[in-house]
Amino acid sequence: MEGWHLMLSSIDGRQSGFNHESDTASVLSQMNVFEIDGLIKTDIFKQSVLSNANALRDEVFGVKPRSVHVGDFGESWLEYDIQDSGLIADTLASEVIHTWAQSVSNQGLQLRPSIWANTYTPGQHISWHRDKYGAVQILLSICQPPPECGGVFQIRRYGIESDVALYPGDALLFRAVDIEHKITPLNATRSNSDPMRISIVARYFSS
Repeated sequence: MEGWHLMLSSIDGRQSGFNHESDTASVLSQMNVFEIDGLIKTDIFKQSVLSNANALRDEVFGVKPRSVHVGDFGESWLEYDIQDSGLIADTLASEVIHTWAQSVSNQGLQLRPSIWANTYTPGQHISWHRDKYGAVQILLSICQPPPECGGVFQIRRYGIESDVALYPGDALLFRAVDIEHKITPLNATRSNSDPMRISIVARYFSS
């Protein structure tokens, strides 16, 4: 698992400056690291995720998934509970990550988050929504198909819809109960007949 914990020393090495209503889709989709009110995108996990890709997949797929269906328009995906001990939990439930999460939530948080993985395959998606629970959460990309396959994370602020490009190792820390977001439908293409989107979610609750 060499390299997985290297990002902890870089947790404060993020860029900021996008804190106003003029954020546009073209700006956000091109930024590797940025911060807006209630949302931070960072690539501090990238080296670790790429170095441990197989181990992360094995941990996700080592448990039986449950199928999630919401809404009236065929929205669905698979969820996998992440064990309390292991590569993923030991990192996302660390003290450093907890402190980082509190910096966005602006409130005290329970020490350990709820952690699970989501997978999307062709036809699966979720439409615009705000989460009902949690103070703040981390969304960590493990596998992301090319843009032409869909499965794109989007946010909507002040009526402006923005793509947020998430490549393996990219992460979002955001107040999901406040920021409207969605995942666009995943589609098979001639060059990629079986795309899959895999992300890990760590949701923190108020203490």
